[in-house]
Formats: sequence, structure tokens, C-alpha cells
Amino acid sequence: MDCDRELSPDDLTRIKRLFTDRTAGIDHDDYAGLSTALMEAFKEHGRQLVYCEGEFRCFNSERGVFARVADLEIQDLALDLIHKRGGTVSRLLSGMKSRAYVARSFFDVGRKAYTCIDVTIVLDLEDRDDPIKVERHSSRFRTLVAAPVTYQYGEGAKDDLNQFLEETIPDPIARERLFELVGFALLGEGARAQMMLMLLGEGANGKSVLINLIGGLFPTSQRTSVSPDELTTDYGRAALDGSRLNSLSELDSLSKNELKWLKAAIGGDEMNARRVGGNGSTLKPQALHIVATNEIPRLGKATVALERRIMMIRTPNIVPEDRRDPFLVEKLRHALPELLRMCLDAAERALRRHWEGVERFPQSAQMISDAKLLFGADSIEDFITRRLVVTLDDDDRIHSPLLYTLYVEHCAEITAVPKTAVQLRAALGRRNVEVRKSNGYHYLLGIRLIDAEGGEGGKGIG
Repeated sequence: MDCDRELSPDDLTRIKRLFTDRTAGIDHDDYAGLSTALMEAFKEHGRQLVYCEGEFRCFNSERGVFARVADLEIQDLALDLIHKRGGTVSRLLSGMKSRAYVARSFFDVGRKAYTCIDVTIVLDLEDRDDPIKVERHSSRFRTLVAAPVTYQYGEGAKDDLNQFLEETIPDPIARERLFELVGFALLGEGARAQMMLMLLGEGANGKSVLINLIGGLFPTSQRTSVSPDELTTDYGRAALDGSRLNSLSELDSLSKNELKWLKAAIGGDEMNARRVGGNGSTLKPQALHIVATNEIPRLGKATVALERRIMMIRTPNIVPEDRRDPFLVEKLRHALPELLRMCLDAAERALRRHWEGVERFPQSAQMISDAKLLFGADSIEDFITRRLVVTLDDDDRIHSPLLYTLYVEHCAEITAVPKTAVQLRAALGRRNVEVRKSNGYHYLLGIRLIDAEGGEGGKGIG
């Protein structure tokens, strides 16, 4: 299952023979002619050689992948071919690199294709009868890497995987949403839904195992772990180039700038980026962002911008200590082909619902309830109803910062994430509560606090 090896001994023998035939009339110091002859020998053997991002790659149409070829392997081949001619290997390699060089964009042909060991899976949005196709490897879908997964699977894989998934995510609708988003990400369209996956659970409930299994569907070069803080820099954003799955650590206390760039990355917006030692450029990230958290994060001001872009999926079942298996990931790896099929099938179902005019990502009652906990959807209304009396009397006033502090404390009591002070004032403004500045302080006029016993507090609080 090693997809990163190319050039077998038989390949090398064949290439040497073709090279010898092509260089019969070439002078020993004609490095341009020698390097061209070696490139043509590769091509005639059906192994197109390219030089990309500082390394040689060799294309094998039977596997649909440009696999790595070690510099030492090319060097040994060149040395074996020209040492009797008196030439230097370094000059020949230099000539080959210049002739074989291709930019990364050379591989963008396969952007909407997923290459694994035995097949290439292609997303074709113009074919509504068969939008996700399974094809034999083809040179039409060139890729730098292939996923270490087969599309075919053995008996028993489905039962093992289903048992784990049903215990980890009991909600079948939530499982379907998870599969859909991962399915699009596999095909290079992780930003199409403009959603970030958040797995919520107290711990020891399968979140990490699930993320490891999902990660196992992707080649290592297509997985990243770029944090919101790193997204604020050109160099950090450049790491998302080519990524299809980005795993985030715990989210908490996002700054305004971190929020801006995380929101852009989730939505696949065009952004500036710069590789170390390279020039600035733009990219449109296509990674699916996924985060596992033990408790509901307090995103503060981030809730407004991220509310429509986070899909929270609860993992409620804590595995008893005597059933915890530190090698569960390894034991379930044989089921990766089945997980691959589940994700691709779910993505196709989502496309068909969209084409039929049905909501593409419907959520279960549990998911909607969890979203309210995350974003505090009704926390302001709950605070106003339970803690305030609107009197519209100018003598009833509360210091604005104090009111917001009391609101944040109320959110902690009801396990909700606070919204912003601006949103709180706007909700009160809709009830004709005025904001007035006095002696350098802002006060909200016409409201009175309700104390813990249900009675009204005094005037002039703050």
C-alpha cells in the first residue's frame, strides 16, 4: 500500500536501455543533449518525470499519481549511465531539473478528484445523474499524492465501523451531516458548504479516534493543523494551500482579527498568502476545518460571524474505563474503505437534495439545541425577561458596563455563550430603552433590575 514509491528495478533497466539507444551519437560533454535523452527515455517508458517543489516526481498512469523519486535514485541512475563518458552528474541533474520543472499549478487538473490506491473518484457537477464517478486511474487526473486507502473493502469492516460510529454519535442525522462535509472535503470541495465541524463531548467518548480515522482518508500532505492565530499571517495562510482537512485545537477567546481570517478560511474566500522565501500570492482555501472540544467554547464576539458556519455534533457517550482501547484507531483502520464510501455517498445525497430544492444540510433537534448553547441564541431575551423590568422611567437607570457584566454572569448560570454588549443594547433599544451619557459614563435609561427573590431592585444602579 505504499503509494510514494516509483521506479522498480525493471523500470530502471528499461530506462537505461532506452537512454543508451538515444545517446549513441551524443558527445560526452553535451549535457543538454544527455539530459533531454534521459527525459525522453522516461517518457518513452511511460514514466513522465517532473521536478516540482524541490524534488523529482514520476507519473505512473496505472496509479494516477506523481510519486516521489529520491534525488539519490536519479543521481545513481545518471552516474551509472554517464560515468564512462567522463561527464559530471551534477551538470546532468541540473539540466534535467530545468527541463522537468513544473509549477504546482500543473497538478490542479485533479483538484476535484480524489486519488486512492486502486481508483480515482471524480466530482462532476454537470452530470446530475452520476455526479461522483469512480474511474480507473487516468492521466487526466494528475496528483502529487495518493491516499493510502483502497476503495474496495473486506467483509466485516462495515459492522465494526457502524458499531463505533453509532456509539460515538448516536444521532443519525448528525452522522449524516458529518459524512457529507467529509465527503466534499475528500473531493477538494471542503469549503463548498462553508461549515466548520465541531465535535463536542466531555472526553473518553471517541472524538479523537473519529478525527484520526477521518484524517486517515487523506494523504498526509493534504492534512494541516493551522490555528486561528496562524491564519492572521501570510505565512500561516500559505500552509492551507493544497490542504483538504485542517484540524484545529480548542477554540476560545478569538480576537477580532483571528475571527476575520477563520471566517474567510471556512468560507473559502480568496486571501493573501506567502510561502517562506517566496513571493506573495492569493489562494482560495478548500479545506474542511474540524475541531474537537470537551466543553462549549466561549467565543464571545466571534459568535455573530461564526453562527452560520459552525456545525456542532455532540459525542455524548463516555466509554467506561474497562472498555477503553488505546489501539482502537489501528483496529479500525481496516474499515477506512467503508468510511470512504459512507462519506462519498452522503455527499452525493446532499447534492441531490440541493438540486431537488430541499434544504441541503437539515439538522436534528439535538443539533439545533446544541447550537443555541454555543451561540446563546436566546440568552439576551432570557436575561431581559428574567432579570430586568422595562419601565421607560428616566429615573430608572443602570450603568452600561455593569449591565453587561450582569448579563455575562447570567449566561454562565444558564450555560450559554454571551453575545456582545452592542447586541444587548440593540435588544433593549427595540424596547425604547435609551442610552445616555452623564458625567463621562453611559447609562441605560428606563430599566430596573429584578433581584434574586423576584422583586425589583433600586433606582440608579451603577
